[in-house]
Amino acid sequence: MLGGGMASLQALTLAVGLPFTLVLLCMCVGLVKGLREELG
Repeated sequence: MLGGGMASLQALTLAVGLPFTLVLLCMCVGLVKGLREELG
């Protein structure tokens, strides 16, 4: 890639992927809370 394109591509991937990671983390926490409520 020309002109440091790989670094900018990595930065773009990180910037796009980070919000999805946070959403997935919140969904996992909610799932665990819901399952604990069902069992308890």
